[in-house]
Amino acid sequence: MLLKIVKIGNSQGITIPKAIMEQCELTDEVEATVEGKKIILSSKKGIREGWAELFDDDPLEVELQDWLGVENEFERENQW
Repeated sequence: MLLKIVKIGNSQGITIPKAIMEQCELTDEVEATVEGKKIILSSKKGIREGWAELFDDDPLEVELQDWLGVENEFERENQW
């Protein structure tokens, strides 16, 4: 599909047909990346999208087990 580049103030832009917007789930903001001589537009990622997978509880609990027995100077001097 050919799209016409139009002048917008001191910049240039294109209009994206509604069907493409819907198919790509684009909203009022997109992320643009450049690869070689290509401009790639992607739907905007949600804030913290994918964080749940990065911070899975099981590996973190295993990692923290190593630190449960460690005492620091404050804890030795100040027993609760």
